[in-house]
Amino acid sequence: MIANVVAVMAPMLNMVQSVPQLLHTWREQTLDGLSIHSIGLMMLVAILWLMHGYYINDYSLMISSLVIFMVNLCIVGMYIMYRGKSKN
Repeated sequence: MIANVVAVMAPMLNMVQSVPQLLHTWREQTLDGLSIHSIGLMMLVAILWLMHGYYINDYSLMISSLVIFMVNLCIVGMYIMYRGKSKN
């Protein structure tokens, strides 16, 4: 029972961790302090977790990994849109 709770909660919390960065970037329309390399690495990790979820047939892991990937993809899209803009 505890293992199932952890298996659902861990990817959900991982998913929530990227949302504040997405909201901040969207509101401020600046990427000051954002590492695009770390965002790319998080996207790669999300893809790997998505694949793992697929192989073990864990839908909660697949869905949360897909959401993590999509949130970070939005951040990359804003990086492209707001590149060169500064709040100064």
